[in-house]
Amino acid sequence: MLCLSTGLAAQEANTSNVTEARAALQKWVEVNGLISKERSDWNLERDLMAQQIELRKQQIAALESSMEDADKSLGETEKKRGELVAKQAELITASKGLGELVAPLERRVLDLCKQLPQMLADKVEVMRVQIPDPDKKPESGEQKPVREKSLGDRFMYMIGVLGQADKFHSQVHIRPEQRDMGDGTTSSVTTMYVGLGGAFFADTQGLKGGVARPSTEGWVWSAANAAAEQIASAVAIYRETKGAEFTALPVEIK
Repeated sequence: MLCLSTGLAAQEANTSNVTEARAALQKWVEVNGLISKERSDWNLERDLMAQQIELRKQQIAALESSMEDADKSLGETEKKRGELVAKQAELITASKGLGELVAPLERRVLDLCKQLPQMLADKVEVMRVQIPDPDKKPESGEQKPVREKSLGDRFMYMIGVLGQADKFHSQVHIRPEQRDMGDGTTSSVTTMYVGLGGAFFADTQGLKGGVARPSTEGWVWSAANAAAEQIASAVAIYRETKGAEFTALPVEIK
């Protein structure tokens, strides 16, 4: 009976040891599992942190590069600004010089307009009236212009008048006109303008004619009936309705 009790006690002790050992092994397995999971999670977080660090490095490098480009661009902008300021100063100086020249030139162009034949004067009138006349006094009640014309506009109008005058002077112009013949009668004539040098006119019969010469107060027209036939002949030759031949015309050289 005693031996049986002792055996049972030993068996129970062995069973208890196995249970404890099993429990300890299970606990060890759980701990190892946790350690492995923590290690895996740490490796993943470490990789993510490394990627984040690399991304931040790239962003910092890009930002530094952008700042360098901005500094360079700012330097170029300042350089260009300095060049523009210097150019503006040059233009202001040049503008002052042109401003001193424009008034005398306008006076000379206006004087030239007085010496143009009427047909050309009518053509440039729209530009001539835009050129300020320094000798003209404002009429009673006439208001001064609100804004002065720019130098560019003033030169443009002068160049326009001179361009038309130069074009006219380089050509011969034939046109029908009504002319006072100096004897109280008016006749239909054909006038031949030889540029700005002068003009000749004659009626269709070649009986009455005359010449015109420019002066400081406009063109002066005078009769030259003795040369009417030669003038009519010159017109016909120019129109190619008559064969070319030497024709003497009344010319006064000064």
